[in-house]
Amino acid sequence: MRLKVFHAASVADAMAEIRRTLGDDAVIVGTETAVDGVRVTAAVDATAPSTAVDGAPPADIADTLYDRLDHHRVPAPIAERLLGMALALGSDDPVLALGGALDAAYSFRPLPADGEPRRLLLVGSPGQGKTVTAARLAARAVLARRPVQVIAADMARAGAFAQITELCRPMGLKPQPWSPSASLAAGDDFVIVDGPGVDPFDLSERAAIEDIVAATGAEPVLVFAAGSEAEDAAEIAAAFRALGARRMIVTRLDAARRLGGILAAAESGLAVAEAGIGRTLAETLVAMTPLALARLLIGGPQVMNAAGGGGREKAA
Repeated sequence: MRLKVFHAASVADAMAEIRRTLGDDAVIVGTETAVDGVRVTAAVDATAPSTAVDGAPPADIADTLYDRLDHHRVPAPIAERLLGMALALGSDDPVLALGGALDAAYSFRPLPADGEPRRLLLVGSPGQGKTVTAARLAARAVLARRPVQVIAADMARAGAFAQITELCRPMGLKPQPWSPSASLAAGDDFVIVDGPGVDPFDLSERAAIEDIVAATGAEPVLVFAAGSEAEDAAEIAAAFRALGARRMIVTRLDAARRLGGILAAAESGLAVAEAGIGRTLAETLVAMTPLALARLLIGGPQVMNAAGGGGREKAA
């Protein structure tokens, strides 16, 4: 499959250019209105004859992007938009092309090791890795010599308090059980609240999160495990965004084979913040950037380990 984006004043003009360039076998896979007209993404079988045009991206770049987005089960409307944006950049590197498209399409806001925000509430459905993520954030603060307090609000789950206590013990931290009267650190201290696993569509469970936010003033941050179905991820992300979340941390990238759910969740407007690989405290969180996510989509989770993490580079 070969894809190319055509810019024209009208759809009719774009269709004429498509026929001249890709031939009569070309099919339209996406259209988008632009300030100066329209952008139309067309596809043709890789074996079909076509006329090359100056500045067109190599066919194998388009093929690679199409194949990888399809492999990750990225929903068709999202894939079409990203393909058009990536190919319009004219790069001959699929990672750079996809990274540029991701940079334009989504927000990326890593959590800093110091400074704001001072209070975080980790939220999400049960079993997404919130407790390990809380411990990793606490470890980061300890390594940065930043005072940190851990609050355990996941008291309904059997063994939850024991788990967060054991994870924090090597750092010299003693988590405090959550209660409305819990004493929270003030000033520059970093407060991490390990929230309960909730069903965001259950009104009573939503109310529990809202109560914790109101009492602590913490920023809700969604934690969800990679590999979720795109439709489920989109609905859950939108529900937690309605509860005040503005960023998300993606966990268990090493155990996921399909990452389309990350992009579907980002469609809700949540900024991609961090990524976690593995389920133990030994592995850390890494800042997620457009290029880091592009590498994951093109090459898989092993590329983050090989590169030493996501880094903080910006897609060109």
